[in-house]
Amino acid sequence: MIKLILLSVMTFITLDSFASKKYELTGKVNGIRISKDRCYISFEANNSPYYSYGWHFSDGDAVCKIAQMAYVLGKPVNATCEMEANNASYANTVKSIIMGVEGIHWPPYHQPD
Repeated sequence: MIKLILLSVMTFITLDSFASKKYELTGKVNGIRISKDRCYISFEANNSPYYSYGWHFSDGDAVCKIAQMAYVLGKPVNATCEMEANNASYANTVKSIIMGVEGIHWPPYHQPD
């Protein structure tokens, strides 16, 4: 009985941890796909071959515009993305994107972003 309870708890914890996952991508934007009201971004990510060359939905117009600029200029970006394993219709989504040098901080405390 105790084993069954432990197994149930472990299964619940495992499933809950995969419900929503954030991950970082660092590299260049290697593709932009824009349709009527949607923008998708693909990355050549140095830190994540698994997510490289895969379409990611843009979370907003500003994210899409920065991605377009980075693509045209060939500049590297850092992107924070999110996925939901429990929702099959949820596309991996770029929540934020940064184009610029690393080490930029918020004054006056020199804390990284």
